[in-house]
Amino acid sequence: MLRNVRSNGRRAQAGASLIEVLVSIVIASIGLLALAGINAASVRYSKLSQYRSVAALMAQDLADRMRANRGTTANVVQSYVLQQSFTAQASLGSAPSPSCTLTTDSCTQAEMAAADLYAWRQAVRNNLPQGSVYVEGAATGSVNLWIVWQDAQLGADDEYSELSAKDCHTSLGINDKSVRCMFFRIQV
Repeated sequence: MLRNVRSNGRRAQAGASLIEVLVSIVIASIGLLALAGINAASVRYSKLSQYRSVAALMAQDLADRMRANRGTTANVVQSYVLQQSFTAQASLGSAPSPSCTLTTDSCTQAEMAAADLYAWRQAVRNNLPQGSVYVEGAATGSVNLWIVWQDAQLGADDEYSELSAKDCHTSLGINDKSVRCMFFRIQV
């Protein structure tokens, strides 16, 4: 039988001390906290990605609506212009008349654009938190479009807050850093 004996006759230490166990628990705890932080950031950024995807789909929807509205390009562009501040768009107002959704509705190009813009703004509001839009006419038959939403998960300390503020049109009057903007140019 082998014995663990030092040269002076004492028995050598065979296990870990309490201090070593506590140090290993602290190190493991720090690692687990880092993993929890990474998981939280992953959830936040996946939500941001979802909002950006919805905004891109909403921009495509407006482009399709504009292209489907018959008329001269300049008239179509001007019919879809909407220039209101972010806070002024809290209410969509009343639905336009005629609604241009029935086959019996006889709508002009401007009436169709008003109905499209109202329905589209409702869709943006329903799919993005406090979703708003800003549409301005641009040169050569195109529009500049900003889709805006409130993203409460990403606060003022987020690294993308300054970038998002640069993407917002100044006429939107946005002071809140949790508001996100995406810019699109639509060619009609």
